[in-house]
Amino acid sequence: MSMAELDELRTEVSGLRELVRMADSDMMDTRILLKHQTHLMVALREVQNTANVTFGEQGQILGGMVVAINELQIRVSTLDKRVLDLTFKFDREIAGVKAEVAGLKAEVAGLGENITAIMRHLGI
Repeated sequence: MSMAELDELRTEVSGLRELVRMADSDMMDTRILLKHQTHLMVALREVQNTANVTFGEQGQILGGMVVAINELQIRVSTLDKRVLDLTFKFDREIAGVKAEVAGLKAEVAGLGENITAIMRHLGI
């Protein structure tokens, strides 16, 4: 083998060593990247789990609020019916009182006429 061929082989070996060193460096960078991606995925999974727990709690709270609002609507509706019943009864009572007052007015007017007639008869 000649010196030129030896130099060419040395250059090729040196180039191959450089490629292997770069490949090792890339592999190390890839390992670091994968390690960080794994940490990121774990963190994202924890965030997702926390969000799921939070959404579950919010769903329970909202469900409780819906039940409470429904119960309140039922109570208000029942109260409305009771108020309407009382209003109807009150209106009937007032109509009866008005009729009695009208009857009393007629009686008082009749008594007034009787008293006037008695007073005339007595000469007062």
